[in-house]
Amino acid sequence: MDGNIEFLNTLYQTAKMGEDNIKTILKTVNAEEIKTDLQTQMNGYNTFSYRVQQEMTKHDDVPKENGPMQKLMAYTGVRMNTMKDASPSHIAEMLIQGSTMGIIQETETLKKYPDADEPIKQIAQDMIQFEQNSIERLKQYL
Repeated sequence: MDGNIEFLNTLYQTAKMGEDNIKTILKTVNAEEIKTDLQTQMNGYNTFSYRVQQEMTKHDDVPKENGPMQKLMAYTGVRMNTMKDASPSHIAEMLIQGSTMGIIQETETLKKYPDADEPIKQIAQDMIQFEQNSIERLKQYL
């Protein structure tokens, strides 16, 4: 498999994981003040997954979804975490940790594929900036 495709798959899976986790959180959150920020972040992940899909089309490929076990583990972890505490501060903490993991994943992927096409590296850099902005926005709830 070509490095560009591997890079894009990693970005896609990271964006889909973020989007799916926020969908799960939104089902349990009652605090209206954080819902708008959650929706904004979820829409951002959706935009990134769309950008990756568009780029993969240029490479005559389609993104690979996260595996069912990975999805189940993430869903279960989020549900258990929100069942014991669905306060805005706890939700923000969970999302900040998730965004930090995303930044690490995206940065490692950038370093792993230094010869990737520039548009693909730009998506990764934009995702890192998005994650950093999300962390800053969520800090108000801590």
